[in-house]
Amino acid sequence: MLKIIPLLGLLICLSACSSTPDIEYVGTAVRIIDTNKNYYTIVSATFNGAGADRGNVCCTSIPRHWMPGTTATIEWVKDPSPKYNPGQIPMPSSDSKEWKQWYEIHAANYTKHSVTIPMPEYKNSAGVHLIFLPCDEVRVVIDSKELGRVFGNLVGPYNQAIQERLGFKKECKE
Repeated sequence: MLKIIPLLGLLICLSACSSTPDIEYVGTAVRIIDTNKNYYTIVSATFNGAGADRGNVCCTSIPRHWMPGTTATIEWVKDPSPKYNPGQIPMPSSDSKEWKQWYEIHAANYTKHSVTIPMPEYKNSAGVHLIFLPCDEVRVVIDSKELGRVFGNLVGPYNQAIQERLGFKKECKE
């Protein structure tokens, strides 16, 4: 009897898997939008394991049609003090011999962050836009209509307008 129970459990799991409909995925771009005061705060980011680094766009895949209950994991690397090392030591010229040592110290201060969120609803994909806000908050916009709402007819200061349209809270928790 004890040998049959694990086999029965395996059969139940396999039957549950076979009744799950196939999900069709499509490739799409991942873009990083940094709305922090210093535009160079976000070094790199991933959306469900695929992503981009500062200034470059890469790709991921998402279900062709949004499905309730799905989640997305966003991971990112943040530079807490772009252009300065601890003690406010400024970045030397990149062609100097001091630059490599400065950069090693600088990169050691990067911080890693991760959050899992419900996949935002979308009807027509405009790609995956990872919008980084102050206080280590991130919003994901995929739907083309929502993208237009967030970025359409922006009047400066742009970062503040984007933050307000995304409902960002103005005070960070310490």
